[in-house]
Amino acid sequence: MAEKGADAYFIRQTLQHALHRLMEMDVEALYQAAYGERSEERTNSRNGYRDRAYEIRAGKAWSRSARPRKR
Repeated sequence: MAEKGADAYFIRQTLQHALHRLMEMDVEALYQAAYGERSEERTNSRNGYRDRAYEIRAGKAWSRSARPRKR
């Protein structure tokens, strides 16, 4: 089990960054557009973010995932 302290903080931060990037890539593939890209043909868009918590051995890790919205 990871020690609490600097190592746990590093693990949480690394995991949070990786989760955020993976979710962004998934959303970009779903919307077929990068963040901020506009298109009249698309029927969906982002509707802000929601925070998600993940319990890991090093503590709780947080990630923000985009919320989809249909037009």
